[in-house]
Amino acid sequence: MMRRVFFTVALAFSGSLLAAPLSKIQISGNARIESDAILEKMSLKIGEEASRERVAADLRSVFSLGYFEDVRVEEDAGTLTVRVRERPVVSDIVYEGSEEFQTKDLQEASGLKPFTVLSLDKVRLAEDAIAKKYEEKGYYLARAQTSVEPMVGRPGEVRLKVLVSENEKVNVRRIFFVGNKTFAASSLKRIMLTSEGHVFSWATSGGTYREAAFERDLAALAYFYGNEGYIEAKFGKPRVTLSQDRRYIDIVMDVTEGKQFFLGEVDFSGDLLFTTEELREAFEMKSGDVFSTGRLQEQILKLTDKYGDEGYAFANVIPRTAVEPGGDKVNLRIDIEKGEKVYWGKIKITGNTKTHDKVVRRELQFREGELYNATKRKKSLERVLRLGYFGNDVNFLTSSPSGTTDVLDLEIRVDEKPSGTLVVQAGYGNAVGFSFGAQVSQANLFGRGQQLSFNLNLASKQDQTFNLQFTDPKINDSEWLAGIDLYATKSGIGGIYTTYDQRLNGGALRLGREVYEDLNLYGSYKFEHYKLSNPINTAIFTDPEKDAESNISSITTTLSYDKRNNRIDPSKGFYLSTSTEFAGLGGRTFQKLNASARLYRKVYGGLVYRTNLEFGLLGNIFGNDTVPDSERFVLGGVFSLRGYPGSSVGPTKRLVNTRDKDKDGNPLNPTAFDYTVGGTQKLVYINELEMPLIPDADIRLAFFFDVGNAWDTFNDRKPALLSNYGWGIRWYSPLGPLRFEWGYPLTTTPSKPDKGVEFHFIIAPTF
Repeated sequence: MMRRVFFTVALAFSGSLLAAPLSKIQISGNARIESDAILEKMSLKIGEEASRERVAADLRSVFSLGYFEDVRVEEDAGTLTVRVRERPVVSDIVYEGSEEFQTKDLQEASGLKPFTVLSLDKVRLAEDAIAKKYEEKGYYLARAQTSVEPMVGRPGEVRLKVLVSENEKVNVRRIFFVGNKTFAASSLKRIMLTSEGHVFSWATSGGTYREAAFERDLAALAYFYGNEGYIEAKFGKPRVTLSQDRRYIDIVMDVTEGKQFFLGEVDFSGDLLFTTEELREAFEMKSGDVFSTGRLQEQILKLTDKYGDEGYAFANVIPRTAVEPGGDKVNLRIDIEKGEKVYWGKIKITGNTKTHDKVVRRELQFREGELYNATKRKKSLERVLRLGYFGNDVNFLTSSPSGTTDVLDLEIRVDEKPSGTLVVQAGYGNAVGFSFGAQVSQANLFGRGQQLSFNLNLASKQDQTFNLQFTDPKINDSEWLAGIDLYATKSGIGGIYTTYDQRLNGGALRLGREVYEDLNLYGSYKFEHYKLSNPINTAIFTDPEKDAESNISSITTTLSYDKRNNRIDPSKGFYLSTSTEFAGLGGRTFQKLNASARLYRKVYGGLVYRTNLEFGLLGNIFGNDTVPDSERFVLGGVFSLRGYPGSSVGPTKRLVNTRDKDKDGNPLNPTAFDYTVGGTQKLVYINELEMPLIPDADIRLAFFFDVGNAWDTFNDRKPALLSNYGWGIRWYSPLGPLRFEWGYPLTTTPSKPDKGVEFHFIIAPTF
């Protein structure tokens, strides 16, 4: 609160103030405020009678200017003198005692500005605002006290000192519910933003008491009870108790649940464009169902959209409820006002500093001048969101032009997010010498919605990679997708030992389109030449002649059904995909089938559940040619079984190094080892839970459980399914998703003889 205030406010009269005409009105004591500005606020004029009532009214009017701490009036021989003492000017504002916030944060919160007239009301508001800002951070006992000091040698000017007493941060120790009989306290606590303190409170703000958040909690609890039919549930004012050491608070909440209500009769009235039977079918709540306020709202929106699909954008669907006296039934009458038909007016895109308008417009299922359709509007919003360029910050804002009631203009407001990554690596090692690597990817190239990725890695003479991929999802703004892949690699393949050197060069052409809503069909042609040399043992190859060097010329067809809410960072929906590759247009002959099913679901708040089921089959049903070893399924690592080393899971061969010999021709490493050849079938099942850890930095915590293996035949499944569990930290940085993951196997294998942790780091999105 204010202290050391050296001025007072007074309204006083001097002299006789007789009801006689005034001959003169003069202002005295003002230095900064013009006399004319003061006279303008007064109703009295020369020649008028100066009654006590009119003078008092003028004094109040002058004082209301806010510039004076004292206003007095004197009258002598027809001359009215108004004497004022001006409030001081705040020349300097000093903030002291704050460690949680910087001075600029306190300046913004307080609203106080230098070189303004001192106002006690504004000072008190500033003290409250600063305390409120600390409260949001959990400093429930923080206070701000303001003092005023005159500036030495500068009459009429003062310094304002704001002293902050932060005190200790107050955490919520316990939350109690009294009167809840139907729902356990643990269930109610999960609904609230306010939570009891826990071990991760320092990172998640858990256990912090914020009054604004608690107001939201009360609304959320009422909504929860209403969804369960307890429409008369009430919550008393929370009782907050501070502990003796003033570090914790306990919250007690009184609940009056009332009884559960059920839906009675349902009727429709008003502008009925559909039959009562059609409306009852669209309205999915039936008589006898629990009267859920949340579900009722969903059904009202469905009816609104049903009318909206007929062009009635402003249809008003009003539920009118009547509780049966003394009973537990709620009768419902739905009154519908259809309004008039509406057409789309102007459509404009805002907020897109890089992305071209057409990239957004081509996702819309309606055009300017078309009849309004609610379903098309909703699906268009989903399609724009799924581009992934704007995160979840896409808003369809509508307005009617002045003077019209049947036209709806649309502003699509977006907020662009980073859609590209750049990673550059350089190093030196005794074994490989100098190495250089660069990974560049852009999901929205030049703002045209095209995707480009480039990967270059020059680690040594044996390990070199070049990969270029370009995709245009809408060729010339059509429904057709086209892409091209080019790649060339030279690498040493193996784990403990380099089992052989591989050289692979090739490319692919891709073409496809959406054949039905969210259903896409793609085709691609691939040609590649591979050469495997310097094997550790010639027995490593299933077919030594063909496996050592050959061509692969194949056609692949892919069918996918995509209902994800975001292609880059999905949290809702599902994705189904199946692809079949036919090779034999020259070179090796084989067929490969891959199928996957992914599901995404928001569990609660920011907690997201993801699951991915993959199945693969490799064979050759059109000939006697063996399948290439390079096409076999090998699991393990960050994209499949994270509790096992990369490329270590699958059928193996027992080999001895017959390649590396000393000068006398003797084997250098005669010990036998298991080489993972890979299987012709695979099954992988991945489960993940991902939640915000530090939301402001978009750092998340993930827990996962993986199951899978690869086999040669269905009758040869030894070992059976392998499994692992683990956790990870993911930072969705401007460079791309940085994933740090630790996997723990539940079953040992020759490549993983113990159950020690496997650590993985990669810059890549999850599935």
